[in-house]
Amino acid sequence: MIFSSGMASLLVIRSLLMVTLCGSAVFALLRRRRGGGGVSYPDNVSMVVHKDIISQLPDDILVSIIARTPTRFAVSTSILSKRWRNLYKSVSSFTLRCHDLLSPYTRLHDSEGLIIHRVERFLSLCSGFKIRYFDLQLCLAESYTNQFEQCIYSLGKSGVEELTLYFSCCRRPSYTSFSFHLLSKLPSLKHLSLSKCSLQPQPHLNRKCYSLQTLHLTCVTLEPGSLECILSNCLLLHSVTIHLCQCPPKLCIRSPNLKLNTLIITLCIGIREIEFYSSSLITFEFGCQEMARFVFDYVPQLETVCLSNDMNWNNIMSYVVGKLSEDLPHLKSLTFETIGDFDKESTGLMSLGMITFSNLRHLDMSVCCTPRTNLLAFTPFLETCPLLEELHFDARNMEDHAVAVRGKPVVLHHPKLRTVEITGFRGTDYEIEFALYILKSAVALEQMFIIRCVRCYSGFGSWRNMYGVPWTEETRNKIQQRLQGQALSKTAKLMMLHESIFLGSIHHSLT
Repeated sequence: MIFSSGMASLLVIRSLLMVTLCGSAVFALLRRRRGGGGVSYPDNVSMVVHKDIISQLPDDILVSIIARTPTRFAVSTSILSKRWRNLYKSVSSFTLRCHDLLSPYTRLHDSEGLIIHRVERFLSLCSGFKIRYFDLQLCLAESYTNQFEQCIYSLGKSGVEELTLYFSCCRRPSYTSFSFHLLSKLPSLKHLSLSKCSLQPQPHLNRKCYSLQTLHLTCVTLEPGSLECILSNCLLLHSVTIHLCQCPPKLCIRSPNLKLNTLIITLCIGIREIEFYSSSLITFEFGCQEMARFVFDYVPQLETVCLSNDMNWNNIMSYVVGKLSEDLPHLKSLTFETIGDFDKESTGLMSLGMITFSNLRHLDMSVCCTPRTNLLAFTPFLETCPLLEELHFDARNMEDHAVAVRGKPVVLHHPKLRTVEITGFRGTDYEIEFALYILKSAVALEQMFIIRCVRCYSGFGSWRNMYGVPWTEETRNKIQQRLQGQALSKTAKLMMLHESIFLGSIHHSLT
């Protein structure tokens, strides 16, 4: 690894400082023991103890070191230098955990009161100084609600912009009800993350929240009406992520002044229906084991939809080519997972050749193949996306004993398709026939990637490679011989790789 001279200097200074801190601490301990242990030390030891070596370092170096030091150790070492203690107050990011605030010998029934008391004390020491980010993990009993509200009030006075609250700790689980009236005490808060709590609806809040922009909920119980209360009272909220939460059967994403443009719901339980009425919503992602019913009443700007089901592999092809294309014909990006054993309804809809997604530019399909899967049955669906520019197609568990294709589809040209990736490619005849169809129909094709590994969706617009046994030399040669030189486009390049290189967010590629 190569370091710049500035980086090397900083590392050296940090090392020297840690040595100085350790040395100062040792001398301080020796000095305490000097009077009672009967051991004599040279006079220069006393001189060293009284000399504040840390204070000789420049402010920017000290602040840089303090900013990289865990809150627990930064506070405990502040006794070694008055200047270190004063500069520590300029740090704007703090992370506190239960074990930072308690000794290992604290009794369990005393811990909750001590934790909230020490958080209060810590915030009082930071009074008058800017706190940008605060991350707190604690157990909170109902009897300490007033003290917790006082902590929130102190954070509001400090101008906190990003707040993470995790209502559980290593000593005992807790399940706290978080009240959204506390947001009125945080006038500068932009980003809020809540975990291990419940949210109750509070429809008659006295004050609206004009600062909150993003909300992330993890392992939270959403009581009926609580999400709607948040959306109607947080007027600048533009992104909501709901992960591993217990939700009511119906969610309503609607508010007359709603600014929400991104909604992500993953690995949640209980949801059966989501109703949308949002003029600003651009991105919607739903990834739960059970598919819900979506009612898109009014979403004029919605252009990116992702439907995954946590490997539950439902057959949603009929919904995609039917109801979804009818509700959202203006989509630009679509990602979905489905079983490849298509029913008659989806096959019939695709064979009609109607313009379903007339504005679609990016398509990402993951298909769990069965012995009845015919990959060429997807080609009518591709033909109903005339503006498609980028296709990622993942075929899993494809076997040579799949149902043979009765005749080959008529090749219709795709004038805009430039990039194609087929992952999970084993080299079966059916996969090769599908790749040949793309090569002979994409007149503007620039690159086709044939990938051995499966490309698995991780959520939040990103993917990961799953292990795949490498092709044998015989299989690789077979694929190359069948596909090389078959492209209709003169500029097309065929690349065979073990792993996908398309793992980043799809949303940045859209124009």
